[in-house]
Amino acid sequence: MFFSPTSNCSFVTESDETAAIVDAHHYYRAVHRAIGDARRQLFMTGWQFHTEVQLVRGVELENGPVTLIERLLQCLNARPELEVYILAWEYSAMFAIERQWGQKLLFGSRHPRMHFLWDSCHPPGASHHQKIVTVDGSYAFTGGMDVCQDRWDTRAHHLDDQLRVNPDGHPVKPYHDVQTYVAGPAAERLASIFVERWLLNGGAPLSPLVRSEPPMGPALLLDGDELPLPSGEVAVAQTVAPPEDHAEDMPQRHEVRQLYADMVGRAERFIYIENQYFTSRSLTRALIERLEDDGRPRIEVVMILPQGGDTPKEQLALGDAQSFALQSVRKACKLHGHTFRLSYTGRRGTDGDVVATFIHSKVMVVDDEYLTIGSANATNRSFGHDSELNLAWQARDDEQRDQVRRLRVSLLAEHTGTEASSWLEAEGMVDGIDGAWRAGRRLFRLEPPSSSDRDPLLSLVTDPVGPVDADLLADRVDEAWEDLAQSFGWMSLEAWLGRHGVGDRIEEEP
Repeated sequence: MFFSPTSNCSFVTESDETAAIVDAHHYYRAVHRAIGDARRQLFMTGWQFHTEVQLVRGVELENGPVTLIERLLQCLNARPELEVYILAWEYSAMFAIERQWGQKLLFGSRHPRMHFLWDSCHPPGASHHQKIVTVDGSYAFTGGMDVCQDRWDTRAHHLDDQLRVNPDGHPVKPYHDVQTYVAGPAAERLASIFVERWLLNGGAPLSPLVRSEPPMGPALLLDGDELPLPSGEVAVAQTVAPPEDHAEDMPQRHEVRQLYADMVGRAERFIYIENQYFTSRSLTRALIERLEDDGRPRIEVVMILPQGGDTPKEQLALGDAQSFALQSVRKACKLHGHTFRLSYTGRRGTDGDVVATFIHSKVMVVDDEYLTIGSANATNRSFGHDSELNLAWQARDDEQRDQVRRLRVSLLAEHTGTEASSWLEAEGMVDGIDGAWRAGRRLFRLEPPSSSDRDPLLSLVTDPVGPVDADLLADRVDEAWEDLAQSFGWMSLEAWLGRHGVGDRIEEEP
């Protein structure tokens, strides 16, 4: 059995119906309808929220409220038994400019049955990053998407989309993300995860409910725009790093990190990754160990990443470490005969410049047999420091493998601006990607810059594998430098690849 509770997942459960939802145009519409479907209990937790985000837009505008807060109030007023619980990360001052201020007042004081708490149950410097919406314990959404400003977009990612604006009416950049829908026991377990965090943050005791009537399935929530995924067995993997005062009642979990490593180790044909970042030392190691195994088949490694950091502080904190990780994987692929393609996606404007679509999704597919979608970035902190939640599937038969494949090719079709049918017929991904590169069809080569000036102490703070030890920073600067360099920096490249004769003999890809 691939999934192993307490190793690469928290538990394995069952989902009566499962689907992927791509981009917030579809997801926000589903949330609008799901709020209207809630009868007794609506749970929402995430990295951030915004009361005034529009859930439906354009031709889909319906009679009645369209913003998150208006929709919640409408349904609370219409249903005396409905209780709404919202748990949002108590963000650090570093993110204050990017957040709606006064959310506790804006959510928590608007209705007696709308309950709001800040999630502060994490180590210093960590964040609550799990994103869950559950309806009566009957069905749930989870993945990379928060219900907040600056995230709405369609799968076309048009440059001149007049609907892609923030609550103040200002245009925002093209944005890509992926969410999942599950029903039945899986939804009940996600509701239980919400309740655990609610109680840890001082919330009043509550029990997740199970609705007797059938759930509102993705076909009704999404008008057929969903992508079916394997039903039946689904694994739930978490990252949890408890603060000192909750060490006994909040078990530490590094399951997402192990899940990624185990999936990479199973690769026989390809690894497809789309993620906001790629800095994880453990994932880089796992990839290189697989690539170095010359007794196994050659594989394709395809990554779709953003063109750059979402903000200057992210570029400063993670950019150089990411460059080094990507260079290490690329050189290992070249040395051992594997194929590596690294791209970003976007559209050319009338001036000829490319406007990139920001990749916020967290997806990995291996051989169309293993799939994970969730909240975890491919970073050290997401694998060991923040709170994260990923779902994972192992396809058991040809029908399930075809469902995973159709999700992957649908994503590739979106990123390249091509028809999904062309990817369904292809044996691999690289020929199609190279063709898109040559034609400039919304997919472009991403070249990581040099990482020679990387500051390992900066990464120790901004992308830690666990809680940052102040004594380590103050008293062990030399040791910190050496440890980080050996485990990931320029010396690690020699350790991983130099012993195989990489060095200066490897020419850069043309």
